[in-house]
Amino acid sequence: MQAQQAKVFAVWLDLIRGLAALTVFIGHARVILISSIVVAAGRADIAFKPAALGEADNRTGFGHIAVIVFFVLSGYLVGGGAVRALRNNRWSASNYAIARLSRLWTVLIPVLLLGYLLDHTGVALAVPGSLYSAPPTQRMVFPDLPEAMRFPNLIANLFFLQSIVARPFGTNSPLWTLSYEFWFYVAFPFLLFMLHPSTTLVRRVLCAVMLALIAAFVGQKICTYFVLWLLGVAVEIAPKKLEPKQAKSAAVLGSIGFVLLLLFLIKANLSLLVSDAIESICFALLCYAIVHLQQPARTGLVTSASSGLSAMSYTLYLAHAPILVFISSLLMPVWRPWTVNPIGLVKFGLTVLAVFLLSAGLYWLFERRTPHVRKWMTALYERARPR
Repeated sequence: MQAQQAKVFAVWLDLIRGLAALTVFIGHARVILISSIVVAAGRADIAFKPAALGEADNRTGFGHIAVIVFFVLSGYLVGGGAVRALRNNRWSASNYAIARLSRLWTVLIPVLLLGYLLDHTGVALAVPGSLYSAPPTQRMVFPDLPEAMRFPNLIANLFFLQSIVARPFGTNSPLWTLSYEFWFYVAFPFLLFMLHPSTTLVRRVLCAVMLALIAAFVGQKICTYFVLWLLGVAVEIAPKKLEPKQAKSAAVLGSIGFVLLLLFLIKANLSLLVSDAIESICFALLCYAIVHLQQPARTGLVTSASSGLSAMSYTLYLAHAPILVFISSLLMPVWRPWTVNPIGLVKFGLTVLAVFLLSAGLYWLFERRTPHVRKWMTALYERARPR
């Protein structure tokens, strides 16, 4: 059977998702491996201060900007998919739950186990002053690493409790976003059915109670970013009124404007929430233009590269931090970032390539098998449910 040809909007969204994952990865690699402007300016006295539990780093940088892009894209793809399923009378709570858990756990479980192995091995081999000792000026390894590496914390991360009652596991600080995503997924169906016209009053009240309980459990921060996630859902719900030529022009000009906006947000002295809100609204508007591009895409290098990078973006995002920290500790037992010169840049490039290839290997072993895991979980559910 011939594969269905991708549409232009899907190629655009794939490219954005892949570039967002690369941005986070390369940004973290730069922080660890290359002397930053802060260090170069003699500001090595600036110590690392981890964010409070449940909070992200209170800065607007390219990595954090990419996370907000992920949130809005997730709102469109996951929340919008649920809206489409309900609209077409194909909604199933079990299918939704299995799809989300298979997607998350197929990569998360092996990444947590790999992180456990790498972190404990790295700490055992580490010397004083290594990256595992959380030296100042880097913002990847928490000073409370021994507590974050404990097995109960691994279990908490397995069930998406990081940023709520636990730290991200070990050196995998990007895991804070995964708990946000999971609880967005949990909350959204209750919100969807609470607002749906066909929902009975009793079910509407029950959904409202469940939403209140979830909000009380996850806290204000996750609830706030849930609103930004919902902007992606709004892209699906909004009427599609742009003509093809209008949509193409809006997508191109909107992309240029969005990049300029991001540069402004990085330089502007805005609060993190205000910056994230502006970015989310503008990116949702850009997505609104992009999803109008429904014509078939041309096959070629850009389409193939976008699809491939997007396919492994979740693995790359989830796996890169513990691998990067471990390799970096081997290359520089005492943490001392390389100087920004040709030799330093070559070493940086080769290290980034190595971590990327290892992440691609993990994708090949695990993430690409997500449909098989989903079928297995569905079969398990069908056998277990009462008849």
